[in-house]
Amino acid sequence: GLSDYELIRLRNIKRNEAKLRSLGLFSGITSKANNGGGNDGNKSERVKKAAETRRRNKMLARERVERHDREMEELRRRKHGDDSYGGADDSKNSHGRVQPQRTAKAI
Repeated sequence: GLSDYELIRLRNIKRNEAKLRSLGLFSGITSKANNGGGNDGNKSERVKKAAETRRRNKMLARERVERHDREMEELRRRKHGDDSYGGADDSKNSHGRVQPQRTAKAI
């Protein structure tokens, strides 16, 4: 038979599912406790879906970074004028600050 803990757990699950139904939030989700737990044969589908989700999230993150970079570049161009910014001036670093001139040491 089931232990006291398992009986209490099942009772809580049924109570929670009844509450979700009364709120219209229960979508027929079957809990592991109700269907015996374990794998119902859909693991490979879940793994494929998870992999697709990771790929999509990675692609979306890459697009966000690229869009941010383009927007920042556009802001820099506006701030410095269209032709004055673009990396042509080697005396400026990536933040537009003037780099100190290097001088050759006397030997």
